[in-house]
Amino acid sequence: MFFSFHAKFKKIAFRKKLLHTYKDYYSIKKQNNKIKQPFQFIIMLNIHVKKY
Repeated sequence: MFFSFHAKFKKIAFRKKLLHTYKDYYSIKKQNNKIKQPFQFIIMLNIHVKKY
C-alpha cells in the first residue's frame, strides 16, 4: 500500500519541480487519506534526493 504510493510519488517527482511535487502530494493525500503526516513527505523526498 505504502510502496505503491511511493512509486507514484517517484514518477511525479521525476516530471515536476519540488513545489509542484509538493502540491501533487497533497492532492493525492486528499484522494486517499492513508498518509497523514507531512513530515513523511519530507522523508520520502530526502530518500529521493539521496538516490538520484
